[in-house]
Parts: sequence; C-alpha cells; structure tokens
Amino acid sequence: MEEKINLDDLSSKDPGVKFGCAKKLLSIARNNPSSLYLDIDFFIKILDSGNHILKWTAIDIIGNLSRVDKDNKVDKLIRKMYGYLNSGELITVNHAISALSDIALAKPEYQDDIISELLKVEHYSYPTDECRNIAIGKVIFGI
Repeated sequence: MEEKINLDDLSSKDPGVKFGCAKKLLSIARNNPSSLYLDIDFFIKILDSGNHILKWTAIDIIGNLSRVDKDNKVDKLIRKMYGYLNSGELITVNHAISALSDIALAKPEYQDDIISELLKVEHYSYPTDECRNIAIGKVIFGI
C-alpha cells in the first residue's frame, strides 16, 4: 500500500523532511503517476520555485505525469521546458531533457517538435565544453 505524502512537507524548514518528501514523490511519479495527477497544478507552481532541487523535482514529476495527462496540462508546459534547455544550468538542462523525453513518449503528437528542440542543445552556451558534452550525451543516449 502506497504511503500518503503530505505535499506541505516540501515547504518544511527541515531539509531531511523536505528532500525526503521530494524523493518519495519522484518514486511515486515514476511508479504510479495517476496517484499524483490531481496535484499537477501544485507541481506546476513549483517550476517557478527559487529552490533548484524542488524545481528539478517538479520537472521530473511533470515528465512522469505526462503519461496520465487526461486534461492536457502538460501540453501547455512544453514551451517552458524548451526554455530550460537553454538555461545555462546543466542540471536544469538535464532534468528538462529527461522530462521532454518522457513527454515525447507519452504524447507522440509532440515528438517531432521535441526532437527538434532537443537537437538544438549542442548550440547552446554552457559554462564549459564538458558541460556541453554532457548535455549532448544526455540527448543522444538518455544518460
């Protein structure tokens, strides 16, 4: 039986509670996305969070929720995800690549556009050539 998660724990001042909750939510999103779908608006708001780890968590969760997105809310976020690809923040870029890959699999009507955007990654600016190569590798190999 799946444990009930208190979403307010993501706002906890205790990092163990906050990030423990994020870890549990990621697992639920991967294994049972329909159980979190009613909370999709909550995760959409976190995309604008000043906390990078919570933002990355929300990006990943939204990618997983695309599999059960009966209200097409994820569709409206695809352009926002494209923006993360050129954010200059390698970790954000990598989370966006993963989420967009999940969305492309869940919503085949967007595959061509998503692939086109992912292929632009090699032309974006990164702090180092190594970062650029990591982003390109993530697009090509999904690593």
